[in-house]
Amino acid sequence: MVQESLVEQYIRNIQAALHDISKSPHCSPMYWEWLSDAAHRPLSITEANNFLLGCILDFRASAQDTWENCVFFIEEILGSPKNVFAIIAEYTEAEWETEFNAYGLHPELPVHMRVHQISRRIMRLYKGDGRLLWELEPATPREVFKRLTMLGFTKTGATMVIGALKDERYLFGSFDLVADALVTRVVNRVLTGTDTLLSADEVIHAGRYLHQADPWMLDRPFSSLARMACRKKAECTACPLADICVYANEYPFSGDDIMMVVLGTITHQKSLSDWFWKEEEK
Repeated sequence: MVQESLVEQYIRNIQAALHDISKSPHCSPMYWEWLSDAAHRPLSITEANNFLLGCILDFRASAQDTWENCVFFIEEILGSPKNVFAIIAEYTEAEWETEFNAYGLHPELPVHMRVHQISRRIMRLYKGDGRLLWELEPATPREVFKRLTMLGFTKTGATMVIGALKDERYLFGSFDLVADALVTRVVNRVLTGTDTLLSADEVIHAGRYLHQADPWMLDRPFSSLARMACRKKAECTACPLADICVYANEYPFSGDDIMMVVLGTITHQKSLSDWFWKEEEK
């Protein structure tokens, strides 16, 4: 029991620190090409579809290069069409495959081919209008996630779309962390004290435990930590969690002890999010 209470206190300290980071200048809002530019006004088909294309491509590749490649492809190669999915869907599968090297949209051929598959499905199922994915009722994060994965989005990609829509207030409701490389690295170190990576499901479950009201609220502080200090080669002395993180400090408990609590019953611990994030929940 003493061991468990120490672990729970550690987790409360981490929650408090994450809340502080979420309010700091380091934790600036994410910029989403075409979506953030719209400044919460109704999106056009062009903006929505361009944004979705970027999200399909933002998978196991440099985020900056991915979005820059996407902009170049849309504006320079296609000449800024009204509906990028309509243009892509005109290709046969074989024709699209032959453009893999010429377009350079993604370093992996399967992702390049997924763009074509999803484009054709959006044209067939949603009349080429990506906005319908989150505008059709019921417009809940869970329903939108289901629609996206049925189209062929990866779970990580679908979660990123939903998180971006939540950030820009086009979609409302609780949803999970995106278990991308950056978030996974920080969650792993903070909760296990090692570099042995947690699975995507474990990261998602951890997010639900740490912020029961809306795990997505942790995405920005975790991403900020990954960029400022928790890099592949950790720079712990520059990290806001340096004095408390189990990765940088010695504790009388192990990462296994922490994960036994985190991966247990989610309602076991009363989360500090009950009062930390109340203003965001209004």
